[in-house]
Amino acid sequence: MFPVGDFLLYCLVTFATPGPNTLMALENGRRKGLRGVWLNVGMLCGQVVVVLLCLAFTKTLYDALPVFQPVMKAVGAAYMLYQAWKCLRRRGVDGKDPGRGDFLTGFAMQFINPKFILVVVSILSNYLLPHFTALPALTAMTLLLAVLANGCTLVWLAGGAALSRFLSRHEKTANAAMAAALVYCAWRIVR
Repeated sequence: MFPVGDFLLYCLVTFATPGPNTLMALENGRRKGLRGVWLNVGMLCGQVVVVLLCLAFTKTLYDALPVFQPVMKAVGAAYMLYQAWKCLRRRGVDGKDPGRGDFLTGFAMQFINPKFILVVVSILSNYLLPHFTALPALTAMTLLLAVLANGCTLVWLAGGAALSRFLSRHEKTANAAMAAALVYCAWRIVR
């Protein structure tokens, strides 16, 4: 049975925590307000292309080497634990250079964003490929990843400076909560 709750929790934690996309959206929202949405539209278009490429790569590997499936799960769980460790060590989200805030920047960023690519491959190998075999279902669920990821960056855009101030005031608590959720997701994958 597909673990909907675990899947959504992992998506929320990994897509909503600070990374290249969220920090760019935060700074863009701080500078441009909601007019900065074109960066997010570019991100969404790039995310759609990247998630489909990740699906093709991961499914090919998953199908061609069934013996590799447990390894992919272990690597995915290890990546979750690494992200949890990074959450606990994270200090401050201010002062990051957001780069340019336009469509092409948002689009191109997805192809060089290691956090996004690793998260998508982790979700594919740990949550989607073990539970979905039909290509239309896999494609739909994979496209849902792009929508979920972009929804999180839109929250960061809308939050702008207010969200940054909140996280700065409650940084240790927020980071500990995110780390605990990641450890839980990793445990559920390998158990």
